[in-house]
Amino acid sequence: MLTRPLRRKRQKLSDVIVESVKRSIVTDALKPGDRLPTERELMESFQCSKGSAREALKALEVEGLVSTRTGPSGGAYLNQAGTEPASRALRNYLHFQHLDGEQVYQLRKVIEVELAVSVLGRLSENDYTALQANVDFCSAPEDSEAGQREQRLAELDRLSRRGRKRGAQLDA
Repeated sequence: MLTRPLRRKRQKLSDVIVESVKRSIVTDALKPGDRLPTERELMESFQCSKGSAREALKALEVEGLVSTRTGPSGGAYLNQAGTEPASRALRNYLHFQHLDGEQVYQLRKVIEVELAVSVLGRLSENDYTALQANVDFCSAPEDSEAGQREQRLAELDRLSRRGRKRGAQLDA
């Protein structure tokens, strides 16, 4: 019996442009602050309308990869890749999925290992000392709701201080 082949949805031109720009960011080794192609350059390269070029740049901006500026020195500029877009996407995914405790635990095991690997060689001795103090505080058994809240706040405070410190290093 013959079956009809599945029809693949045609990819929007703006999505093709987005993927192409992402590839060129990597292959051209662009750095945060580098200027990306203008709308006009994208229109010429992809033989597309201004709307498609704008849609592609807007998609990159929504993903947090670029910032756009207006004026004579305006255009799209590459941002430092941050965790907020990935975090937002993960929160949306988890919000709309009906995960049970086992699935959350499995996800956590994967993420924690990747996170640990990503900071190898980047932490100072002070970072390790502060991290160990935080782990010790948060590992102590706590039965009261107020104590558990303090432990959770300590976890979040450690994460936010690390993020602010890292952001300041990137800005310097």
